[in-house]
Amino acid sequence: MLRNSSINDDRHSKQAVTASSSLQNTSDIEPTSGGISSLGSPSPDGGAFLSLIETRFPALSVSLVAERDRRSKDPSHAAHRWWARRPPSLMRSILLAAVMGGEATDREFWDNYRCEAPLLEGLQVHDPFMGGGTTLVEASRLGAAVSGTDIDPVAEMIVLHSLKPAEASEVNVIGDALLSFLRNHFSMLYPDDGGEQLHSFWLAIVECSNCYSSGPLYRSLVLARDCGKDGAVRRDDVVTAFDPDTFELQYLKSGTQNWFQGTERKWSIGHATFETLKYRCPVCGKRWSHRDLQTGTAPRQLIAVERTPVGKRRKLVAPGIRDFAAIEKAIELLNDPPVPLRLPDLEFESMRRDPRPRSFGIVSVRDLFTPRQLLVLGAAHAWIESQDMSEAAERAIRLVLSNALLTNNRLCSYATDYGRLSPLFSIRGYSIPALPVELNPLHSSSGRGTIQQCLNRVLRSLGATTRRSTWNIDKGETDSRLFELPRRAPKVDVRCSSAADSPISHSIDLLVFDPPYYDNIMYDELAEPFRAWNLSHQKGGETLQAASSSEAGDFGRKFADCLRPALASRNNRYPIVFTYHSSKPTAWNEVGLALDHLELRITAMWPVRSDGHMGHHSRPGNCEWDVVIVCRPRQETLSASLPKADEFWNPHFGGFGVGDADLTSFSLAYEMASSRFSKLIDSFSGSPQLGGTNGRVRPNETDF
Repeated sequence: MLRNSSINDDRHSKQAVTASSSLQNTSDIEPTSGGISSLGSPSPDGGAFLSLIETRFPALSVSLVAERDRRSKDPSHAAHRWWARRPPSLMRSILLAAVMGGEATDREFWDNYRCEAPLLEGLQVHDPFMGGGTTLVEASRLGAAVSGTDIDPVAEMIVLHSLKPAEASEVNVIGDALLSFLRNHFSMLYPDDGGEQLHSFWLAIVECSNCYSSGPLYRSLVLARDCGKDGAVRRDDVVTAFDPDTFELQYLKSGTQNWFQGTERKWSIGHATFETLKYRCPVCGKRWSHRDLQTGTAPRQLIAVERTPVGKRRKLVAPGIRDFAAIEKAIELLNDPPVPLRLPDLEFESMRRDPRPRSFGIVSVRDLFTPRQLLVLGAAHAWIESQDMSEAAERAIRLVLSNALLTNNRLCSYATDYGRLSPLFSIRGYSIPALPVELNPLHSSSGRGTIQQCLNRVLRSLGATTRRSTWNIDKGETDSRLFELPRRAPKVDVRCSSAADSPISHSIDLLVFDPPYYDNIMYDELAEPFRAWNLSHQKGGETLQAASSSEAGDFGRKFADCLRPALASRNNRYPIVFTYHSSKPTAWNEVGLALDHLELRITAMWPVRSDGHMGHHSRPGNCEWDVVIVCRPRQETLSASLPKADEFWNPHFGGFGVGDADLTSFSLAYEMASSRFSKLIDSFSGSPQLGGTNGRVRPNETDF
């Protein structure tokens, strides 16, 4: 039940009280039959009402809060890697603004944002493209019943883990038992010679297709460096490098020394055989790409091992006899394993939309892993199947191992200045590292992505406490506080299926979603390694994405088909809201066609900065802003004209810089919306409906 009258219909917005005052007596408030309002409906049939997200959504302050939170990982959303998650603060803001009355103030909005009470109790929130589940988790925290679909079974597993969490005590006991089992059988594969082994450093040895000479591929001779950066590993040696003639390690004590005397000659530490995405043969000078060299399956040379001696700093050392023997032992055990293994059995399709990793010579999911990794991960997956545990606990442990795949594969590189491993999909796609680094997944304390660390992440995700930013109205700036936000959805209905093929039997109050990108991120292909390790994990439908052979309108038609079941069950009181961005005209054209197919009209649009947290994704050509699009069925609206584009967008940018890709996205969104912009019929006699700025009603038009 809503415990704040500012979340209500616009007839009562002048009587709105803040969340802080209403929460003083929440125990005395009983849910109403509708669950949304104790003050009545705007019309006898409970029809549409003008919402805050259609009048004066605080887009700029929402952007500032999202920006402040970009480095703060909410444990509930960090149990497992997923792509393109919208900021939790953005989705919480959208959910609240969609049910608040149109005359609510900014102070009332941010009071509700800070409120820990179940403000959406009695409502049903649906997301037909749930992905990592941000929308549904935030709706659950607000007390709503939730439902959603996604074609990927890993997405379903992530969302179910978030909404139906296991008991932390059970997960902890099972995780400890799993690690004990793995260490008993495989710790000898990571020998402890003067310190527990953490990382193994390899070089690909590639062959020139012109002169057939072989040589190491590398971007630099530096393996690790202590630059004194915050959060970086501190070392006794400022630079650890290698001699490319002999692979002997060189330890430099000065940060200004940029060369060393090798066994045969002097070397600059910046020397490279791989520059500007090409390998240059040292013998004949010809240049070759990873595709030419099939680098993914090239032979590799172990050149260093990083150890963590007790009471001392980490150190890279030359591999010893036991290290090479362990590698040979792993190959032997893989052919004759000491325990049952559950290994992936999936080949990458030859006609992939993203030609990687096949273009590097990696044909199957199994090719992504070393023998040691196959043994540990294969034994872990088989062990799970032999244990008796609750469904929720099994899901949690599978997420531990699934997330561990990201840092235990052949495509992991090393952040030399920070001493951390860069996981697979640290960028949105497969990338061949010039310096492949293998993690010891059984390390007891250190290392990004060990099984212990992944277990810790899952255990943290089971809690309800998180630090989040909010907006301080009085100071005009962000601040942060600890929230107690337990997931408390009274009903959870999530399915691994296509939204187009999922009839919905219950009424939907709020339809809020972030649809897949038009064509540039192939979610189903990126998730193949996760699915391949679990035989029961099969896709529930085809991906909503445009192919190169798609006809104009194909994406828009399929997009519309995915929304039809939800629209058929929709309660018409609240608007439909989704986020989108693209710098491609065809993408926005297809969104417009989907709205036309569904006879939906746009009643508001807002720019919100949402991808500023993407780190090295944030480069020219990538959008960092979303457009929040608010829609209503055509019969509920009258046509309205948009103001000038700069008046529509600029007030919401504040001090943020806006790149060319985002400016293009905004321009295309504006163009798409110009012929589809409307106002809610009931709003004309009330307060002005802003939607970014005041629209002008075309009184003689009721249709398009």
